Amino acid sequence: MADNSLQIFLNQVFTLTSERCGPIFTAKINLLHKERERILEDSWKVVSPENLDDQDKQIIFREIDFDTMVFHAIHFIDQEEYPTYLYEVCELAIGFGQFEKAQRLLSLIQNQYSKYVDKNLFPKVHQRFGDIAFYQSDYKISLEEYERALQLYTDLNNIEGLIAIKNSMAVVKTEKGEVQVAEQLFNEALTLAKQEGVNDLRLKIRMNLGNVLHIQGSYAKALSNFHDALALVSEEDHVARARITHNIGIVFKSQGVNDRALAEFEKSIKLSIKANNRYQKGLSYLEKAEILYRTGDLLSSTALATSAFQIFSTLQDRLSIADVYKIFGLISKKRKENEIAISYLEHSKRINQDYHNPLNLGETLYELAQLYTDEENINDALKNYNLALDEFESINAQQKIKEVRQAISGITA
Repeated sequence: MADNSLQIFLNQVFTLTSERCGPIFTAKINLLHKERERILEDSWKVVSPENLDDQDKQIIFREIDFDTMVFHAIHFIDQEEYPTYLYEVCELAIGFGQFEKAQRLLSLIQNQYSKYVDKNLFPKVHQRFGDIAFYQSDYKISLEEYERALQLYTDLNNIEGLIAIKNSMAVVKTEKGEVQVAEQLFNEALTLAKQEGVNDLRLKIRMNLGNVLHIQGSYAKALSNFHDALALVSEEDHVARARITHNIGIVFKSQGVNDRALAEFEKSIKLSIKANNRYQKGLSYLEKAEILYRTGDLLSSTALATSAFQIFSTLQDRLSIADVYKIFGLISKKRKENEIAISYLEHSKRINQDYHNPLNLGETLYELAQLYTDEENINDALKNYNLALDEFESINAQQKIKEVRQAISGITA
């Protein structure tokens, strides 16, 4: 089934733009849309574009639709209001994983329309640049943009902005394995959020604290934070509920409670579909794939991992692609295809090394060590176990450290 998220995104952009620009704009865009498609279809009847099927043509039409709406809007909106409009479209684009479009709009605000930008919008622009870099696993750029936003929010004495940025910086620090720094930033943000009574930010911080506690192996405390977060969310907020239920599922997976983990991942997938959130859906597909691998359903596991790979490739999320390679490696190992398994796991290891992700790198090294143990290649097994131990110790992942030490004892005793 074709992914219709681009069309849904464009429908929302059209609705937003029509509200901002009025009925004359709407009529003009509809006319341009019909005339453009007629001209292109007539041209393609004469000279058919190479290797373009009907779906490819529709993507071309939709891309032209986006540019037409955004760049015609300036003729119907005051110049002083146009940067705010671009930012609103950017927010929609990020929500639908349309990162290239979002970056293009932010660059327009920053470079072409900066003299019309309200001072309160500048830190938000840097914040969104940072968000996009984070989603694409570019943590260096993400932190640089967040630092710029932090300084601007400080200059403006914008407390909510400061809370949000501290939370975002802590998330990046968590992914980089700097767990103690992350926990400190989360607690600073949570204190400010409580003082200001900002529940939506309290929600985000609770979720992220839960992630840090999960990494440290404090599963009960992690679940407590996730359930506190869930209590702050309305039933209609499908995006937030999808993320929280996904995280609850991960804790159950770490505890080995597979049935409860699967139930949470299934909830997350359904909520992600309702929210048209492909990124979150891909994450839950991936976690569900790992559980199904563990329980021996290799066909379903492969199908889900392949779907996740397609989503993350589109979003250019290299770290999540590394996780998919790890799952492919585990499935191949289960099928006794050890050479293929090693190839996949090495792909995963290389990406995690490139992006300095100690948790995922440690997990991949651990799986390589397990494979070499099965092959009775004790030297390579010990080498990878010790490398995994180094990664887990760097982020104080106590439960993971315990598992690796037990594995080492098992082959050296």
